[in-house]
Amino acid sequence: MNVRGEIAAKLFHAVIFQILWIALVISAGSHWSITVTIATPLIAALQLKLFRNTFTKSIVFVMLTVCIGMIMDTFLTLVGIIDPARNVIPFPFPPLWLIGLWIAFATFMKTTLTYLCDKPATQWCIGAIGGPLAYWSGARLGAIELHAHIILSLVVLALAWGCVCVVCFSLLKRLDTSVETGKAA
Repeated sequence: MNVRGEIAAKLFHAVIFQILWIALVISAGSHWSITVTIATPLIAALQLKLFRNTFTKSIVFVMLTVCIGMIMDTFLTLVGIIDPARNVIPFPFPPLWLIGLWIAFATFMKTTLTYLCDKPATQWCIGAIGGPLAYWSGARLGAIELHAHIILSLVVLALAWGCVCVVCFSLLKRLDTSVETGKAA
C-alpha cells in the first residue's frame, strides 16, 4: 500500500473509533447500550478482516486487551475512582458499553497505532493523557462518575492508563510479527 493509502486507512480507522466511542458513551446505561455494544465487535471484526494475514493474532490481541481493560476498570470501580453507568452486568464489573470501548480501543491500536510499538515513552504519555481525558469526557456526558476528588481520579487514571498502554503495545508487538518490521499488517 502506498503512503496515501496508508494514511487514508489510518484516518478511516480513527474515524470509526471515534464514532464507536461516541455511540457507546452516549448510549451508556440506556436500552441502546446493548445494541451498540453488540455492533462494536462486529464492526471491529470487519476492520480486522482487512488484515487477512494476521486476523487470528488480531482477534487474540483484542481479546487479551479487553481482559486487561476489564481488570483495570473493575479495580478502579472497587477502589471508588470510577462508577460507570450500568444496565446488565453487576457491580463491580465493567458494563457492556465499557467492554465495547475496550474492543474499539484495541482495534484502533491494531489498525492505526502499530507504529508506536517501539516507543514506550510515547505509549505511556498517550495513555496518561488520553485515558483520563476519555473518562473525564465520559463523565461530562453522563456515562461514568469519577471520584469526588477529581484531581485524585485523573492522577490515578493517568498512572493506570499509562501503564496499561505500555503493556498492551508490548502485547501487540509480541503477537504481530509485522510490527517488528515497522510495517502495518
